[in-house]
Amino acid sequence: MPRVGLTREAIVDAAIARADQHGLGSVTMRALAGDLDVEAMSLYNHVANKRAVLEAISDRVWAATDLAVDETQWRAALHAMCGSAHVAMSAHPWFFELPVTSFGLARVRMIEQTLRRLSEAGLRDDAVYHAHHVLDGHMFGYTLQEVQFSASPEIEERGAEMLSAIDPAEFSNLMVHVQQHMDPPQGDGFTFGLDMILDGLERLATAQQGSSPMYVYQTVSTPDGPFTLIEQHGVVVGAGWSDSVGEVATRAGIEPDAVVTGACASSNAVLAFYEGDTEAVASVAVAPHGTEFRERVWEVLRTIPVGETRTYGEVAALLGTPSASRAVGAACGANVTALFVPCHRVVGASGTLTGFAWGVETKKSLLTREGVLARF
Repeated sequence: MPRVGLTREAIVDAAIARADQHGLGSVTMRALAGDLDVEAMSLYNHVANKRAVLEAISDRVWAATDLAVDETQWRAALHAMCGSAHVAMSAHPWFFELPVTSFGLARVRMIEQTLRRLSEAGLRDDAVYHAHHVLDGHMFGYTLQEVQFSASPEIEERGAEMLSAIDPAEFSNLMVHVQQHMDPPQGDGFTFGLDMILDGLERLATAQQGSSPMYVYQTVSTPDGPFTLIEQHGVVVGAGWSDSVGEVATRAGIEPDAVVTGACASSNAVLAFYEGDTEAVASVAVAPHGTEFRERVWEVLRTIPVGETRTYGEVAALLGTPSASRAVGAACGANVTALFVPCHRVVGASGTLTGFAWGVETKKSLLTREGVLARF
């Protein structure tokens, strides 16, 4: 029979008090029984095991968050939710020693409310998915860092050590930063970061709701250098070997300010190409914008198989305009969806590698990967 007066809530209270005073490692069933002045076995009438206790104290932290259910504005609601979670976590430093999967219904409610508010903002489902994890990362990551710094009494000593060991001329910015750690500037860093995230989500939501096209870009690393992709609703509209979204957007006839950072599905095909699957980019949907003639050229270029090349004259003939080889060359040079529209497979009449908007060395690299460079 359960001991009169002993409840699950009392056990959780005792576990939190013990963890706050002595650390999470001190929370054992035997220790809790001693704190509650009961036999250890009697605890099992209310909790299954120690894991259940840890999950319960984790969920008690989540239960302290403000779900802002009466707030009518999505941004204000997320601000209240994330801010209160930060406060709740900070109050119990041991929280970060628990597995991230240790939670119960209170955490589930927090996730549900976060997803609901992000949807209310007008974000698409893919953006809601990523935004939830970004907010979680800020709540967990920033709070953990803050807790660890505040729990380190030797921080000033370590900071002075670092300042004395480095060259001020070489690390001038770091010198200022370390000094700021010892005498922090005014302001709340957690709120500063949260506002930056919410600002970005607000801009993204506005773009996704607006009548103007919504463009998303992502830059990936390749052996030929950074490669930036721009997608509109999952279709590639701009691509090239550059880490400047402005450069790639301008080439594609897109205002750089209309492009926001995000995840592009086509990035997987680019990485697969460089890992040896040279057919991967062929099936990716593209919608490059150009003159009618250039768009016709780009369509023909997509029909050139991997491992083969065509001359500018051959492409012109395929278009039914055999005298337009120079115009074909200009269309290749203006290609706005590089790699997906394989203008690198077009060569000079003698088989030589002529100019390439992203550099002849990149063109050589691509043809080498596709197994055709040995001819040149």
